[in-house]
Amino acid sequence: MKVIVTKYLNVRVGAPSVNAPNYQYLAPGSELEIIDNIVEGDLYEDDNRWLKDEAGNYYWIGGTNYDELKKKNQKELGNKKVKRYLADCYVNNTLVKEVNYADLLSIDRNIIEGEGKKMNICILDHPLSKDLPFNVFDRSVEIEYPASNHGNGMATLIAGLGKIKGIATKAIVHELPIYDRFGLRSSELLKDVIRYLEGNTLKNFVINVSQSFNKEDYTDFFKQLNSFPNVILIASAGTDNELTTEISQFPASEKEVISVGSVTKLKNELNICPEVDIILPELDYLVYKIDQTYDTVNGDSSACAIVTAMSALLLSTTEIRFELKSLKKALIDVSKPYSQTNNLDTIQLINPHS
Repeated sequence: MKVIVTKYLNVRVGAPSVNAPNYQYLAPGSELEIIDNIVEGDLYEDDNRWLKDEAGNYYWIGGTNYDELKKKNQKELGNKKVKRYLADCYVNNTLVKEVNYADLLSIDRNIIEGEGKKMNICILDHPLSKDLPFNVFDRSVEIEYPASNHGNGMATLIAGLGKIKGIATKAIVHELPIYDRFGLRSSELLKDVIRYLEGNTLKNFVINVSQSFNKEDYTDFFKQLNSFPNVILIASAGTDNELTTEISQFPASEKEVISVGSVTKLKNELNICPEVDIILPELDYLVYKIDQTYDTVNGDSSACAIVTAMSALLLSTTEIRFELKSLKKALIDVSKPYSQTNNLDTIQLINPHS
């Protein structure tokens, strides 16, 4: 395996130790051929991992791009099945076949067949395209053209847009825009969201929150959302190392939400903090843009949208109660235990704690 040296690196002879003899060093940018197998050695800068070459020389791993290469290769491996599927559908920047994300979803087909019928999903995000068939409430702030495609991307995965079929194609999608035409969060639009929910207390809403907020500034807003008995929040919690200690993203850090993260690689021992309820492979997804073209998205935002859509499927085909605890249990029940996960090439809900 070839790696690149990223900082001046001593060549240690005979042992993975800072005290082993060294007669030369490698400059940043040097190419190094090593055996693809990590060796434990002396701790240096909080890392005791070393690399070895065929001649028996050792190199401290922190002076190379080994971790970066591994992460990239794992993501490419994870994307292989989804990439192949999308490559057949999207050729030379043209969609030649309909994309159906439900085809890639690893779950009981009986659940998928419900298509989220009559379930109400809210997208708390940037505004969606004006020409799309969603429930849009009267806004206090006029938005001629959304500043970001993020909301459209989440809507594509959840219910489908353009020639892309989402996961819950028969769900009723409600646009809850909280950004103005400059892409800034608007206090007036936040008030509009609360007013909209106050006027629809007879409907149950699953609200997709594929982003994070400053806790100090938005605690009151999310307390109001959670005060509605007919509302369940699903929020993005982060990716990989962002999930290992405690969730820093708000409102995913709160107990009153379903927290969703994404991972780019498999590890023998996964250290995910208990507040994270579900993880998904981080894959690249094709979505519909505001200008009626297509682009790719990834990350925990996409994972959150998929779990939101899955919630609609479960609520439309199973007899679970519309409450946070029941829905969370149902999602975990259909998730694959991490200990049994051997690839990251499908749209698969994973239980990180089993």
